[in-house]
Amino acid sequence: MDVGVKKHRAFVNLPDGVFLHNLFVQALAHRCLLRRTAFVCYLAFAAVRYIIIYMINNFLYEMSQIPPRLAPYVPIANLIGAATGPQVEVVLHDTSSPLHSVVYVVNGHVTGRKVGQTFEHLFSDELKERASNGDLIDNYYFKVQGRTIRSSSLLLRGEDGRVFGAICINVDVTKITDAIRDLSALLPGFAPQGSAGSVQSATAPAVPSVGGEFIGSMLDSLPDRPTRRERLELIAFLEKKNVFAMRGALDLVATRLGVANVTVYSDIRYVKTHPEEFATS
Repeated sequence: MDVGVKKHRAFVNLPDGVFLHNLFVQALAHRCLLRRTAFVCYLAFAAVRYIIIYMINNFLYEMSQIPPRLAPYVPIANLIGAATGPQVEVVLHDTSSPLHSVVYVVNGHVTGRKVGQTFEHLFSDELKERASNGDLIDNYYFKVQGRTIRSSSLLLRGEDGRVFGAICINVDVTKITDAIRDLSALLPGFAPQGSAGSVQSATAPAVPSVGGEFIGSMLDSLPDRPTRRERLELIAFLEKKNVFAMRGALDLVATRLGVANVTVYSDIRYVKTHPEEFATS
């Protein structure tokens, strides 16, 4: 009994300094916990604030790079992308800057398009081999990293009738074409009319009106008297896109540049023999 009393008294009669020390330690620990929580919250808030500011600045920067005549089409591109889903990509092109024509992209993951890139498919075989439907090139197909893309492009004109840009819609239809292939395996010998992606081939196709408009728009972006270097850069770009394979393209370029056909031939030969000079064209 005495032992229990002694233990009890030993506990009760601890010096006041010990109790104060314990209380201080607990209060300090609690305060540190509060400060740590507050610090973590502050870091999270700062990170969110930085991300928002970065996104706003990035958006404003992109908008500042968009020519005034194309700016009204940005909401339309956003609407198309939002209404159709992540499998649909929308690209705005500035045809006056052919080497860096892409000025705005929605859902760029579909084909990997980025602002500052050049034309990729506007001078494709589809453009060169099929008859154009006014300013609209609809439902042509190409491959990107093994995926099938259905694309449609529309030329944009100013009040003067000149082309200043284009809006392209690229749709990833890989799952659909895979499903069609699987279903077709169940129907051997059956070939529906107007199958997707069929393109009639042609030899030395003539320049369609759409191709001529693009070429004209690019040439209009040059100075009245372009230097030889400026002319060569344009020739290198057109050659890379295989534009001169179109019948009449060389005559059109020579006429718009105000030079003889033989000069354009000479320029083509030069860019072919000096590809390192035009690696970025």
